Amino acid sequence: MKKIIILLCLALLLTSCGKKQEEEEVVVEPLYYSDEIRIVTKDLESVEQLTDKVLAVQGSFDKEYSQYVIEQLEEEGIILNENNLHYFDTYADIKFLIDDGSVDAWVIVGNREDVITDFRSDYNPSDYKTLATYRIPYYEEETVDTSKYVDYLYNKPFMVMVHGLDGYGENSIHEWKRYRNDVNHLLVVNPEKKHILIISIPRDTRIRNVVTGYYDKFTHFCQNGPLNPANSLGEVLGIEIPYYCMTSFTWFVNGINYLGGVTVDVPMDGHLDMDSNRNVALPQSYTKGVSHLYGETLLALARNRKYDGIANNDMGRIRNQALIIDSLIEKIANHPYILEMVGMSWLMDYLCENNFSQEEKETLFALAKTFEDGYTIDNFFLEGEGKLIDSVYYCLTYEENIEIAKGKIDLVMNNHIDENGKYYDEILKGYVTGGTGTYNDGENGYIGTYYDLKDVFFKEASE
Repeated sequence: MKKIIILLCLALLLTSCGKKQEEEEVVVEPLYYSDEIRIVTKDLESVEQLTDKVLAVQGSFDKEYSQYVIEQLEEEGIILNENNLHYFDTYADIKFLIDDGSVDAWVIVGNREDVITDFRSDYNPSDYKTLATYRIPYYEEETVDTSKYVDYLYNKPFMVMVHGLDGYGENSIHEWKRYRNDVNHLLVVNPEKKHILIISIPRDTRIRNVVTGYYDKFTHFCQNGPLNPANSLGEVLGIEIPYYCMTSFTWFVNGINYLGGVTVDVPMDGHLDMDSNRNVALPQSYTKGVSHLYGETLLALARNRKYDGIANNDMGRIRNQALIIDSLIEKIANHPYILEMVGMSWLMDYLCENNFSQEEKETLFALAKTFEDGYTIDNFFLEGEGKLIDSVYYCLTYEENIEIAKGKIDLVMNNHIDENGKYYDEILKGYVTGGTGTYNDGENGYIGTYYDLKDVFFKEASE
């Protein structure tokens, strides 16, 4: 009898434990992808009307989002066949499809609608309405397989020289022996800190050409090979710059247009009496203030020698160029999908000449997408004094600027700074010259914004 009672007690105990576990079981709520997926239309009133209408869906890099919408519609009893679906490659196509009546509704992911507005200023999102909104659920955080990327670019700091040739024509990016490298910027990238140091070099800077052994204007150095500017500048700064990326007038214009233009806070009214082909019948003008500029007009700004009265000659020009680079990075960081839309092959093989391997190009694309979560830029200018030497104008870089540039590079590459160094404060002073959000202080013009680089590199250690 005692055994039976004991067994009953054990059974009751196990049963109560099971009930307790059931009561305490936590229901896991699904997480969601951050991007909303919307069905947008002009005239339809409900998704039910889609059964005999045409829905435009992504057929390329956002295809999985469109497929999810189609599956959700099927669950709602709305079956779409191939006659109901119009697949498009880029969001820039949508306005054309709306205008010619090819589609009745279209699928938009997240802030992709901005891209349509970039390409077509007459696309006003407020003119259309959302029929339905979806979000894809998942129960585990997404992980990115980084094993296929090269570690020395994806996880470790690196440097690349960016050049713009003053040439035009389809093959101009490869004809560096014929043209001058008028645009010269050294990008020092720290993937861990999501930080980009941009050192801008005036084209008339006088340094030693390591190929010829003679001192010359920096703008002539690519004529001795596309890596020669990097090698010669590296000698001055005491570093090795392994990569270069070189574009031209024609391909800069093509690239900006293909990206749908760039929003820039233009620092002054300006005018250039020719286009990228040096055609004086097609002058370019722009006005001060936030503007969405396309290739030809943006090139005119890049060639302008003035920067709102603060700096003239090459000192002004490199500021305008830095302004454009900052704005371009901002666009790509805020719209990382645009890289997929344009395509890696087009950007890296047609838009510019470079010495990145295929694996390295894929790594750069993947790295660029990580900047969506936030990044910082530090613009630094290797300014100098203009001087005639043997009747030739040169820019003689201030020695102080060279030392500051060395310190900034060391900081970004090695997360290190000499606390007893002469230029400690100057090295830790970050500066952003432009991009949307640049402010005007009234007296000195568009001075950009300053911030403390300690907050980027040493904040966690001090907390």
